[in-house]
Amino acid sequence: MKQTSDAESKAHEDFVEFSKVTKSAISEKETDLKHSERDLEETKNKLASDIEHLKQHQEMLDISLQQLDKLRPACIDTGMTHEERKARREEEIAALKNALTILAPPSF
Repeated sequence: MKQTSDAESKAHEDFVEFSKVTKSAISEKETDLKHSERDLEETKNKLASDIEHLKQHQEMLDISLQQLDKLRPACIDTGMTHEERKARREEEIAALKNALTILAPPSF
C-alpha cells in the first residue's frame, strides 16, 4: 500500500510540475504568437505603402520617359554632322555680331 501511495504522490507531483511547465510554455507561445501577428500586420501595411510609392514613382518615370522621347528628336536627331552644326553655329555668331554692329550706336 505504501508503494502505491508513494507512486501516486510522485505521479501527482510530476503532473503538477508538468502542468506548470506546460502552462508556462503555452503562455509564452501565445505571447510570441501575438507579437508575430502584430509584426505580420505591420509588414503587410508597410508592403501596401511601399507598393503605392512604387506605383507613384513608376508613373513619374513613365511620364519622364515620354517627355524624353518627345525631346529626343529635337536634341539628338538633327540630321547634321558635328562639323555641319559647328559651321552653322559659327555663321549664326557672325550674323549676330554683324547685327550688333549695325544696331550699336556710333561712338565718337
